[in-house]
Amino acid sequence: IVQWGFGSWEHARKTEGIVDNITNATQISIHGGYNNSNKTTTCVITSDNHSVCWGEGSDGQLGDGISTDCGAGVSNTYQKTACAVPVFDDATAQGNLKKVRVGQKSTFWLDNNGKVYSAGICDSGRLGVSCSSNHTTAKTVMTGVKDIDVHSSIACAHKNDNTLHCWGENSGNQITDANSND
Repeated sequence: IVQWGFGSWEHARKTEGIVDNITNATQISIHGGYNNSNKTTTCVITSDNHSVCWGEGSDGQLGDGISTDCGAGVSNTYQKTACAVPVFDDATAQGNLKKVRVGQKSTFWLDNNGKVYSAGICDSGRLGVSCSSNHTTAKTVMTGVKDIDVHSSIACAHKNDNTLHCWGENSGNQITDANSND
C-alpha cells in the first residue's frame, strides 16, 4: 500500500509513503478530516482475510482493545506501520474477513459468514448496537449480511433476504424522515 495526501502524522504527507508492513492487501477503507481534525483512520483486509488498521484510535475505532492512535511516521520519512490488529467478540472472525468500512470514529467489518462487527464511538446509534461506552473491540452487530457500507456516522447492511438495514445519526433525517431519532 502506498498512500499520500496532506495532514497530521496519522496521514500520509504531500509525497507518497509506503505502509511498510502491508503486502497483499485486497481491500482498503479510510476516513479522516472530520471535526476540524486532520486525523485519519485506515483499515485493510489482507489476502489471508485478516484485518489490520492504523491512524486515529482515540475512540476505539481501530478495534484493537485500546483507545490510542498508532502508526506514527518513521524517522520523518512518513512511512506508516499498520499496527492495530482488531479483536473480535467471535474468535473465528480474524482470518475470515470479507470487507472493512471506516466511518467517522467507527469501523465495521463483514466476515465471510455474513456477520457484521463494529468498534468505535458510542453515540448517535452509529455502532448499530446498544452501548453505554465506546467499543474498543469489535462487537457483533447482526448476522445474515451480504454487504456493508458506511458514510460518516451512518452504516447500512444489505442482508441476504435483500432487506436494507441502516443505523446511526439521523438528526437531519439522513436515514429516514419518519422521525429525527438516531
